[in-house]
Amino acid sequence: MFYVKKILLNLNIKFSSIYILEYGGIREVTEEYTNHMKRLTEKILGWLSEGLGLPRVALTQSMGGDTAEYVLRINFYPPTQHSELTIGAAAHSDMGAIALLVPSEVPGLQAFKDEQWYDLNYVNSAVVVIIGDQLMRMTNGRFKNVFHRAKTDRERLRISWPVFVAPRDDMSVGPLPELTGDENPPKFETLIYKDYIDQKIKGWALEDLPVY
Repeated sequence: MFYVKKILLNLNIKFSSIYILEYGGIREVTEEYTNHMKRLTEKILGWLSEGLGLPRVALTQSMGGDTAEYVLRINFYPPTQHSELTIGAAAHSDMGAIALLVPSEVPGLQAFKDEQWYDLNYVNSAVVVIIGDQLMRMTNGRFKNVFHRAKTDRERLRISWPVFVAPRDDMSVGPLPELTGDENPPKFETLIYKDYIDQKIKGWALEDLPVY
């Protein structure tokens, strides 16, 4: 069986060297899937920008526009008889800006709110949108990052295809000037994205590392 653990893509849909072309049209399907996700991401960021009273392109441009990085991960969560004790991905927030996920009929994704975990139920044709750290930082906390985790199922294999969207490693990311002022000072330091990643990883305890 052919497994792709991680596929890195940019907006020109250039595939990393681990991608093998011989497998029955999977490249074409993945290309089409990623293109749809890219267009949907830009629409969602546009709606979020307008909700903040900003121009429609504000958040997209703040992530680098066409230089933003899109990462498609394919996650496999095998069934386990002790699913209530097994965590497929430890509780975490995403380091990037936003993630889009077509939900699986096999349950497992959970979000943390009001001091408890909630199951994200399957809705046909829905897309789960997960706000990440950088979108929270850009909006000076107006949008909150989502603390979430993935659990395994007792009987069924769960597969997920999340698309993660983030700035380039060398981009400076911090609160947008339009969203700060004397009455709303910046709540976050402006950092190079790569430096933010390094700081966050250094702050993780070994048992807290998310497993993708």
